[in-house]
Amino acid sequence: MGNGFEALVRAAAPLWAAEGELIEGYFASSERTVATDLHWLRAQCGKELVDGVELRRDALAGLADDLGDPGARARAIGEAQELVEELAHLDAFATAYGTIRGPADPELTSSSVRDAPAGPRTSPWPPSVPRSRPLTSPRVHRPGVHRGWVRHPLRRGMALAGTARDDAIARACAAVYEDEVHHMRAGAGGLADAVLDGAEWAELTDMVVGQLRARLPMRDAQFAGLADPARLDALLAGAARPRPADLARVGLSGSGVGAP
Repeated sequence: MGNGFEALVRAAAPLWAAEGELIEGYFASSERTVATDLHWLRAQCGKELVDGVELRRDALAGLADDLGDPGARARAIGEAQELVEELAHLDAFATAYGTIRGPADPELTSSSVRDAPAGPRTSPWPPSVPRSRPLTSPRVHRPGVHRGWVRHPLRRGMALAGTARDDAIARACAAVYEDEVHHMRAGAGGLADAVLDGAEWAELTDMVVGQLRARLPMRDAQFAGLADPARLDALLAGAARPRPADLARVGLSGSGVGAP
């Protein structure tokens, strides 16, 4: 594990914490309602469909054209396995949505989840905020370096209990959580073992931090837009205190938290 990897993690840690703060704030808010839960579940189904299922389906289609390359076959197997996982994630959140929705609430369709309609306090999914983008560039493109890196904060949803609505959300989050932790650890393992020079580490760090920053307004829009604008600006600037547990998940201690 080199200095480049550790510097990347410590640059990302405040933004991991920021995303967690936004979602935890939503679940603790008195403004959380059935309508806002349906809104974020519908948006999450859109993420699972677009960023998960369709992304891997398209990658698999391309890899399958190169059957003479053993590496391509191995990558195709990996993409197929992840495609099955992403379909399961989509099913988990869609099941929660179906459990919670009332007779007047719309059913899920592929078209309805691609651009989640406005919730009670949110605008539609911001067109300027990508759901995701590949962490690749001409200079940094290594197997395992850009996959499974961004943590999906599901622990707060898993802790819900006491009502049928909360139980449905907790089941969905629990069904997805272990896969996301595995993806993060696999991506972190690829990073930790990567042989990159200083410029490549700097480029990769900039890409990871850029994507994590883009996720904050995305998550705020998804989770009812409850964040105070000034606090959201502060989170974007790195104001959230990194969490030792986040560092531990990728093999670092909490010592020196916040150091570059």
